[in-house]
Amino acid sequence: MKHLKILVSFFLLIIIISVNELFSQDTILDHETFLEELKNSEDQTYHDILQKYELYISGHPDNVPIQIEKCKFVQYAQYDEYDEYNPNQKYFDSISNMLLTNYPDHPEVLIFHTTFKWGDELKDIYEKAEISIKNNPESWSEQQLGFMYSEIAKNHLRDDDFQTAIIYADKAISKDRQYASSLFYAKILINLDRKEDALICLHKENDSTAKIWELNQKADLLLKLDDYSNALSLYKKINDIDSTYTNEAELAKTFEGIKKYDMARSYFVADTINNWNQSKASFDLFLHDLKYQSSDLCIASYNAYRAHGYAMDPLAIYRFKLFFTHPLLAWKIQDLLGILTLLLLFTFFIIVPSIWILPIYFIGHKWKIIHAIKTNSFWGLKSFWWVSSGYFIASFLSLLVAPQFINSWFNWADDGTDIVGEALGLSTLIFILLAALISFCLLNKDNIKLLLPINWTIGKTLRISIGYFVIFKIVTNIYQKAAVGVFNPSLYDLNSLSNLFLSSREDILALLSNYGNLSGYILIGILVPVYEELIFRGVLLDSCKRYITYNWANVLQAALFATIHWDLFLFPVFFIFGIIVGKLRRTSGSLLPGIIFHSINNILAVSIMISRM
Repeated sequence: MKHLKILVSFFLLIIIISVNELFSQDTILDHETFLEELKNSEDQTYHDILQKYELYISGHPDNVPIQIEKCKFVQYAQYDEYDEYNPNQKYFDSISNMLLTNYPDHPEVLIFHTTFKWGDELKDIYEKAEISIKNNPESWSEQQLGFMYSEIAKNHLRDDDFQTAIIYADKAISKDRQYASSLFYAKILINLDRKEDALICLHKENDSTAKIWELNQKADLLLKLDDYSNALSLYKKINDIDSTYTNEAELAKTFEGIKKYDMARSYFVADTINNWNQSKASFDLFLHDLKYQSSDLCIASYNAYRAHGYAMDPLAIYRFKLFFTHPLLAWKIQDLLGILTLLLLFTFFIIVPSIWILPIYFIGHKWKIIHAIKTNSFWGLKSFWWVSSGYFIASFLSLLVAPQFINSWFNWADDGTDIVGEALGLSTLIFILLAALISFCLLNKDNIKLLLPINWTIGKTLRISIGYFVIFKIVTNIYQKAAVGVFNPSLYDLNSLSNLFLSSREDILALLSNYGNLSGYILIGILVPVYEELIFRGVLLDSCKRYITYNWANVLQAALFATIHWDLFLFPVFFIFGIIVGKLRRTSGSLLPGIIFHSINNILAVSIMISRM
C-alpha cells in the first residue's frame, strides 16, 4: 500500500510539472515555431521524394521521361507563386542543362525546355529542334512535331514576323489538326489580313471545355473581326461563368457593332467607374458620344475626359473634331490653351530650320570660311527654309490620323501609341501628297526645265543612270556583308534586301495593304523620287552652292537625305545614294538622271515587298 501511494504521488508530480511547464513557456505555442517545424517537414518530404527520383534514375539512367519529371518536381515543389521565386532554382538550372547536354536531340527534352526558356536561349532550343527534326525525323511523333512547330510559330508571332509564323503554323496543322482552331493561328491570320480564314479558324473551336481567359481572348478576336453577334454570345457566357471577369469596354464595343448605341453607352459609362485606367475609359466614352450621341452628351464626356489633365488633349485636336461635328458648343479656357500650344508648335516648326540654315549663311556669306564658286542657282536659302519647315509640318499633319500618338508626346507617363494598320497607311499617303505639294510649289517656268534632259540625251541619261545604279548596288551589298560584324544582326533584318532599298518599311507595307500595289508603284516608285530629287538635289544643293563649294553642298544634302530616313544602320547607304545622285545632277545639269536612278531603286524595292507579301 505504501509503494502504491509513492507511485501515485510520483505520477501526480510529473503531471503538475508538465502543466506548469506548458503554461509557463509561451514559446511552445508560438506559431512561428510550428511554422518552422512544418517548413522542416516540407524540406524533409522534398528531399525524401528527390531521393526516390535519384534512386530510380541511378538504376534506370536512360529513362529520359523520369529525368524530365525530376526536373519538373524541382521546378515547382517549393516554388512561391506570389514572389515568383524558386529556392531550388540553381539546382533546377543545373539538372535541366545537364539533361539538355546529355540528350541534345531528344524531342521530349527539347519540348520541355520550351516551357521555361525565353529570349535567345529559347531561340537556341528552336534551332536545336529543327536540326533534330532534319537529322532524325523518325524520333519525332506527329504530336511532338505539331507542338514544336506551333511553339516556333508563336515565337515568330511575338516578333511580328507573321510571314514566317504562318509557315510554321501550317506545318503544325499538317501534323496535328487541333492547331487549325487555335487562338494563335487566328491571330496570325488576322495580322496577315486573312480575316475570313481567321473567322473560320475561330468558329471551328469547341468552347465547352475552354478556360475563361481563352473564351475572353476568342471574344476579343471576334470583336476585332467585326463578328459582333458571336462576340456578344461569348461575352455573355463569360459573364455567366464569372461576372467579375466582364470587360465593360469590350461589351460596349460589341453593342456598338450591332447598333445598340444606348446599351453600348451604358457599358462605356460603367467602364469609367470600374476601370482602374479611368482616363482611357473616359476617352472611349467620348469617342462613342462623338460618333453616335447628342451634342450635350458629347461636350459632357469631352469635359470629363479633359478633367484627367492637360495631356489628354494638349493641342485641342479632339476639341476641333468636336467643333466640326457640333460647331455651336461653347469653348473653355482649357480649349483655348490647346490652340495656343498648337500655334507654338507650328512656330517651332518654322524656327527650327535655322539650326542648319543660318550656319551655312554665315560660313559662306559673313565669315567667308568656305568660298563658293559663282554658279547659276534656281533656289536660295529661303526655299531651303520653306522645304525644311514644310517637312515638319507635313509630318505633323500626317500624324493627325492618330491624335493619341501626338498626345503621348506631352504625357511623360505614356510610353506612346504606335500607328498601325489603316491609320499607318493613311498617314503615309497624307505625308507623301503633302511633301509633293510643298516641293511642287517651288517650281516655276524657269526651274521646271530641270526635270527634262539638258546636257545629255534621253538615251545617255538612261544608260548612265542604270550604270550608276548597278555600281550603287554592288557597294551596298559589300557594306551589308561588312556591317554584319559591326551591327547586331538581331536588330536588323539583314536577309531582307528591301531594307537596303527603302527605310520605313512598315509605312510602305501599310500603304500597299490599304491602297493596293498600283498605288505603291505610282506613289513610291514615281512621285517620291520626283519630289525628293527636287528637294535634295534641287533646292538644297542649289541653295547651299551659293554660300559654300559644290563638294561641301553635296555632302550636306546627302547627309540630310540620309538623316530623314531615321535608320542608323542604313545611314551610309542613303549617304552614298545622295552623293551619287548629287554628282549626276552636276554632270548632267538636270534632275532627270537622279529621278531615274531613284525610281529604279524604289520600284525594285516595292516589287520585292509585294512579292514577299
